[in-house]
Amino acid sequence: MAFVERTDWVNSPKRPPKPGETPVRAADIKRWERGIAAAHEELEGRLSEEGIDERVRAVGDGTYATPSTVESAVTPKLDKTEAAATYATPGSVATQVPPLVAGAIAADPTVATQAATLAQSSAGLVHKSDPGIPSTTPAPGVLVAITDARGKQTFLTAVDTDGGPTDHSANLIGSRMTSARLPAQTKSDIAAAAGGLLGITKGSAENVLFPVVDRAGKLMWPSARESDGGPLDYWVQHLKVRLGLAFGAGSYIPEITGASPTRSLYVNEMVSGKRTLVTNVGDPRNALVVAPGVVVFDTDTGQKAWTVEAGLVEVLPQSGYVVGVGDSLTAHGGWLARVATLLSMTAVNLGVAGQTTTEIAFRQGGTVPLLTVSGNSIPATGPVTVTALNPTGAYRDSGGETTIPFTFDGTLAGVPGTLTENGQLTPATWTFTRTTGGSAIACPPGTPFYASQGVPQRSRLQVIWAGRNNTSKPDIAIRDLKAMVANLATAQKRYLVCSVTNGQAEPVGSVGYQRVATINDMLKAEYGTRFVDVRRYLIDNGLTDAGLTPTTDDTTAIAEDRIPPSLHSDPIHFTTAGYTAVGNCIAAAITSKGWN
Repeated sequence: MAFVERTDWVNSPKRPPKPGETPVRAADIKRWERGIAAAHEELEGRLSEEGIDERVRAVGDGTYATPSTVESAVTPKLDKTEAAATYATPGSVATQVPPLVAGAIAADPTVATQAATLAQSSAGLVHKSDPGIPSTTPAPGVLVAITDARGKQTFLTAVDTDGGPTDHSANLIGSRMTSARLPAQTKSDIAAAAGGLLGITKGSAENVLFPVVDRAGKLMWPSARESDGGPLDYWVQHLKVRLGLAFGAGSYIPEITGASPTRSLYVNEMVSGKRTLVTNVGDPRNALVVAPGVVVFDTDTGQKAWTVEAGLVEVLPQSGYVVGVGDSLTAHGGWLARVATLLSMTAVNLGVAGQTTTEIAFRQGGTVPLLTVSGNSIPATGPVTVTALNPTGAYRDSGGETTIPFTFDGTLAGVPGTLTENGQLTPATWTFTRTTGGSAIACPPGTPFYASQGVPQRSRLQVIWAGRNNTSKPDIAIRDLKAMVANLATAQKRYLVCSVTNGQAEPVGSVGYQRVATINDMLKAEYGTRFVDVRRYLIDNGLTDAGLTPTTDDTTAIAEDRIPPSLHSDPIHFTTAGYTAVGNCIAAAITSKGWN
């Protein structure tokens, strides 16, 4: 069946139509050619199955194979008004049509229809309007399905809403994405999988029911296994990469066991195979990986989440609360009350005057200090001196010492008590005093102290305004703020970080101004849209917000990139009008994120 190229069917400059001839569109020729090619293939396949003809016809760089060894990609493109189908060979080779066959098509267009139907049945391909869809899966909603010889649908099925996988297909895929079914993959293996073509040839790894190959004979997406019509291992790895699931060590996949109402949720670490029980309370279900190490799921009491860092947590923060975390600008300011009033929320003030970001992080719970006490023991009663504390180093600005003692309630070695920072000299001295007397308790070096003040606030919206008391330590400030953000207990963390404000003695060009600019640049780079530039707002809008007319001093301050003195009660702190403007700024930021 040698094919000869014919161009005289098309009205072209090479050969215009002769009298009585009707030119045929090139697109129609292509469609007919492909239909006839499919018919030839079907015929050759039937002859081969009967043992009459074992030859495989090769044209150009494309290969026509028998149905039992289909090695080409089939793309259904059925038109509602035409029954013709497009049959694509691996090389997308345009087949040549013999003159006599072309004449038959011209005389009887139904030949193309019959060829298209043959091509579909040969490949095991059905269209949603075809009554041949197997009854193993309900036909409504199915756009395309590829079946085995028994008419059972493989995982290669698509819904008619968006072309995505059917439930049957998704279940087959999901059943393969477990550590028990997949070998451990190194980073290099995963990187290779991302390349798509792994050089696996038909039959070299698994028994393939429906192979799709490239010109070199390499298996391509999608190919189906013979055992259950499911996906092949190699492209499950490829799919994991594309879905963001192949993160190497630390990647977790959820697993639901049991039946309602007593189901259990586990997470499986993909590389090590470690299996961890998340919960068996509340009939967990509908588990979904939403980020590396974060699984969200439904329970009888609402949506929950599991994270690698925090374990079982709530998904969303507790609504109706706004927590202010900071120093004197929060402790003595009215901005937090203003936010609560504007947004009808309950305010919780975690501000303490004079504290640095490190001390604030101690109270909030983000930084857990490690203590070594005298004698490595907590006495039955009375205070014990802390001989070593980690984090170490000077976290306070030079010259910023104060004699105000700071206290932190919490537990040390399981003993409730108070950690006191005495005098804040350089270096500061620390003591721990237990709340109630009892027997002496061993306290090994480096025992963690867990502050209790911030624990109830971990699942609430927090506005962190800190750093004014250690502007010369920007790296330490960023370290402490990161710890506070990480301490938030919900899967979706809701927080804002406010800019540090420069004082009246810190105009543009001064050392103090440069320190503030440096730390604010770092905060903005770190927190992006969570960063609220209170300083800029007060300079640009503060007076208008407060309904004040600028004074000469205000105009001078604005020119020097300082906050107008009419909004200051002293060189650092603000008037009631100033704090009100701060509250307006922060409330607007919360509202813009839909957190009110």
